[in-house]
Amino acid sequence: MIKAKSEYSFDSELVDEYIKEIQKALPGYDINVNNVNDFSTMIEEKNNCNNCRGIDCCKNSQKGYYTDYVNGEFKFSKCKYLKNSNNSLITNYYLAPRLLNAKLDDFDVNCESRTKIFKYITTFVNDIVKGNDVTGLYLHGDCSRGKTYTLAVIANLLAENGVESVICYFPDLVSQLRNDYYSDKNSYEETLDKIRNVHVLLIDDFGSENMTEWLRDEILGPMINYRMSMGLPIFISSNVDPKALKSHIAIDKNPDNILKAERIINRLTSMMITNSMDDSKKYIR
Repeated sequence: MIKAKSEYSFDSELVDEYIKEIQKALPGYDINVNNVNDFSTMIEEKNNCNNCRGIDCCKNSQKGYYTDYVNGEFKFSKCKYLKNSNNSLITNYYLAPRLLNAKLDDFDVNCESRTKIFKYITTFVNDIVKGNDVTGLYLHGDCSRGKTYTLAVIANLLAENGVESVICYFPDLVSQLRNDYYSDKNSYEETLDKIRNVHVLLIDDFGSENMTEWLRDEILGPMINYRMSMGLPIFISSNVDPKALKSHIAIDKNPDNILKAERIINRLTSMMITNSMDDSKKYIR
């Protein structure tokens, strides 16, 4: 239980105004001088949760928790990310938390590609738990073929086996990095460090982001090179066929940019097995 503060050095009129302000935001509660600070903290932390990008970005005093008021007492409650993250082994950037309930038992094996993926997932997890060398997957195909769900299944199964992962919706993560680069360098460096060093990185919707030279040369290329050198696997889902990646990453026909794109693709190819999911039926989850 959180202890409410009862001593104030403020002017009584200021305290009354403060209480009225908090009471206005929480009309269903009895706000008074003994609990106003805790209710104020509750408002602040719930606002933090509403704008949160994932467990690693938590701004609350207790990471993964927010102050709540239940049955007349203040307590810490788990946030939506912590509830769905298998003891915080999954760091989720911008994917719907419900996807982290995805289970291998529910994985629909209805075609050749999904049969291969099912077998590969079980082998991959067994190998990574044993410390064996592993190879990631590049999943591509039309929309609603189950690519994102597949990544969520992998992240969940890894967490169940004690392996940490990051799963991210790449276009939104890129936007976050770009914004933080100019406004919050600490957050920028923390996020970069996380995606560089996490045991398994799962990138959703690669190829839908706005590719720029900054993203390619400062983020994507160095991150892939580092993970390759450290033997850290990457899983990617994309609507883009690997053969079409070159023009996306190169941006234009400048020879230097084409060479940089080729280097990135060569590294990805060495780190991942490619699997098309276009033979799978469409899913709406």
